[in-house]
Amino acid sequence: EIPVEALRTQILPAIRERIPVGTNHHQVPQAEHYLPQGFNVAELEVVSRRMESLPYEIGTLGGGNHFIELQRDEEDYLWVMIHSGSRNLGHQVGTHYNRVAARLNELWHSSVSPSIQMPFLPLGTEEFNNYWNEMQYCVEFALCNRKLIMERIEEVLTEAIPSIVFEPMINIAHNYAAWENHFGKNVIVHRKGATKVTKGAIGIIPGSQ
Repeated sequence: EIPVEALRTQILPAIRERIPVGTNHHQVPQAEHYLPQGFNVAELEVVSRRMESLPYEIGTLGGGNHFIELQRDEEDYLWVMIHSGSRNLGHQVGTHYNRVAARLNELWHSSVSPSIQMPFLPLGTEEFNNYWNEMQYCVEFALCNRKLIMERIEEVLTEAIPSIVFEPMINIAHNYAAWENHFGKNVIVHRKGATKVTKGAIGIIPGSQ
């Protein structure tokens, strides 16, 4: 059990000190191994333009409805819940390829009306492959971001309570696209503000909005 006084005077201030919030970034770049690995960044048009700033942004909370929450459950276990994503990188990637798709749809005289604002990139095209690779980087960056935030919070809690023990992190993304098989067909499922729920899956529900 965490003493309330320690929570107020040591833990919360230390978390705020180590994890920039809103538009704030780290003052020094974070180690390269915290960033997504296994990508050819030179081939990622939008991501490559952000590579100088990403080491300063990894491990930051962001703004909007993003939050860090310390929760105590009915069995007196402490839970750390983090809601944060790709720190605007995903938005920039989506905006860029949405414009690419809109321009191509106009050239193709697509039957999809521009008024519904849903231009598309056909499977197998260079533009689709480029978008898919950049989107995968954004999803991985968001996970790396949450992992680093969690690592810093665990450091703070360990300093305050040396005997504390942590269980493995539960990761859930709610804005991504992925290949899945449904009703005998391989399809791309896009989840926006929604999480995948399968039998036996572990889910989390925020206590704060």
